[in-house]
Amino acid sequence: MVGGNALGIFIHSIRPDSPAAKSDLRVGDRILEFNEIDLRHATAEQAACELSKPSENVNMLVQWDYQTYSEIKDQPGDCFYVRALFTKSERNDSSELCFHKDDILYVDNTLFNSMLGQWRAWIVNEDGDKRSCGTIPSKDKSSSRDSKELASFSDASLSAYAEATPVPDEPVPLAYMRVERLDYLIRRPLIMVGPLWEVVCEKLIHDFPHTFTKCIPEIKHCSQADLEAGVQNGTVVDYRRRGNHYEVTFMSQVKAICDKSCHGILDVSLSSVERMHRHNIYPIVLVLKFKHHKHIRDISDATLSSHERLSQKEAKEMFEINQKIDQEYKYLVSAEITAGVNMAYILAQVKSLVDTEQSKTLWVPAGGL
Repeated sequence: MVGGNALGIFIHSIRPDSPAAKSDLRVGDRILEFNEIDLRHATAEQAACELSKPSENVNMLVQWDYQTYSEIKDQPGDCFYVRALFTKSERNDSSELCFHKDDILYVDNTLFNSMLGQWRAWIVNEDGDKRSCGTIPSKDKSSSRDSKELASFSDASLSAYAEATPVPDEPVPLAYMRVERLDYLIRRPLIMVGPLWEVVCEKLIHDFPHTFTKCIPEIKHCSQADLEAGVQNGTVVDYRRRGNHYEVTFMSQVKAICDKSCHGILDVSLSSVERMHRHNIYPIVLVLKFKHHKHIRDISDATLSSHERLSQKEAKEMFEINQKIDQEYKYLVSAEITAGVNMAYILAQVKSLVDTEQSKTLWVPAGGL
């Protein structure tokens, strides 16, 4: 077989003594289904795995397309992007590709050299341009705790693949996340966390009124069950209780601000970020980092009125809480700001980072591998 998810799966050769030779199958047939499994968008590796499964009876749905087959038979047939969720810094030979966690990889062959467990991939830059090429372990091989080589994909070894593939006895971490490129043209909302984030945001809105605006939560007198239902159906981004009412941020509010070409500053929890992702809203998440709790108090003393200023204890508590937030939600953070003791310097950093993040091409989750 040849091909992949981008070109389709085609029969490349038929052994004279095989059952396939006695059927009406021909070289150039495109395999659409195999034993009721849809292979129309299967990668080469996925198709090989299905074809290798032992079966007493085989039912195939094929389509004769020799012209396409003849055009693609010598080309890599796969085409998808993944985000690496681990770092590969060592190589066994010069053909292997080294990469870092969070690198974007373009995979064009999941059956490289007819070998199951080996993909050919390219490291691409932010805009998707290819930089360097090599082989990487497949998602199953890299996720496995067993390092033994997988079977070669050939007529002799197809049936042995299932035996050669290590099966872990407990869940293993994902090696790659399927992603797709998204040129996000509307203004992205801004979520800022860390000590004194409210003060920084108020200054942003004051100094850059045409660029930043506050998304003001609506006051609602309702039950928590109603709000949870809103969270589940995607109408509510987040809510918090204030006395006898709730402050609620709705998805429609966020979308309306995005449409006005402003960065809407959201007062929501970081747990709401993934909910927004499901509705194709991709907020910029910035974390204010202070090197010492004394710096937090210095900013407080310089910018707040006397009755609003933080005590040393409050500044220390803010500093400690921020350390915990940073660890728990690090995977959602767009960038970190090393805050000094000068508000103007902090604002300049925030404005610069927001502009940088807005101009970036986004690589967003695109389903399973």
